[in-house]
Amino acid sequence: MPAVGAVLALDITGSLMPSFKLSGITELIKKTVAWFEESRDHNHIFEFHHEKDNCDVYTVALRDATGRLIGYYEKHEYRCPETAQPFDFGNDREPINK
Repeated sequence: MPAVGAVLALDITGSLMPSFKLSGITELIKKTVAWFEESRDHNHIFEFHHEKDNCDVYTVALRDATGRLIGYYEKHEYRCPETAQPFDFGNDREPINK
């Protein structure tokens, strides 16, 4: 067992981690990763629109400083417009962008 404060490093670059996603999704993930690896210009792909939350879901490439693919993440873009005033600090001052 490592001492307190020790760092345990494990290089999992290039590994497809098991996930809670539904069966059949694994093949789509593999295809997406292969597509990301084809070109540094391939950086995001639309997954689906989530009706209940009114958001679009994308898979986004995660690259290191050299552009090498090191992973991916799921991004949710909500489409309902923000109703708050910009920079509304919740006091009696006027919002900045009015």
